[in-house]
Amino acid sequence: MIRGDIAEICEEALERTFQSFPSTKTYFPNFNLSPGSAPVREQGRKVADALTNAVDNMDDLAETLSTLANLHAHRIRVDPTNFKHLNHNLLATLSRRYPRNFSPATHYSMDKFLSSALCAFLVGPPSTLAANEHSLCCDSALGHKSSALPTSTEA
Repeated sequence: MIRGDIAEICEEALERTFQSFPSTKTYFPNFNLSPGSAPVREQGRKVADALTNAVDNMDDLAETLSTLANLHAHRIRVDPTNFKHLNHNLLATLSRRYPRNFSPATHYSMDKFLSSALCAFLVGPPSTLAANEHSLCCDSALGHKSSALPTSTEA
């Protein structure tokens, strides 16, 4: 369902991110970032390729995303908050495109996957830290207090 539409989903999520968080545009100073523009479509394809690669290699997200992580952290110097904005807009786009299929459980699963990918992207492999330190570091990097599924009284 999603795999065939992933480039369009990522393009729409990028458009939402650029519109909602204009500071994210600073990393593309020479691009036409208007909705539907060729540079936004191309960047959407790149995000789609990275996410598809992450899905295909979930057992080693940190290694899978390490080249992109180094590029974005050290060469481009992207503010990590921008990736949280993109994740949020990916979820918003998915819920808009698939309202009947985007149940709370699906939302939770997608958020957990995107958060795990972002954590691997930002923090690196868990082998560099003790497991509990890695979990705390990821939660801190992502702004989460707990990775547990909320109970019905918390939701």
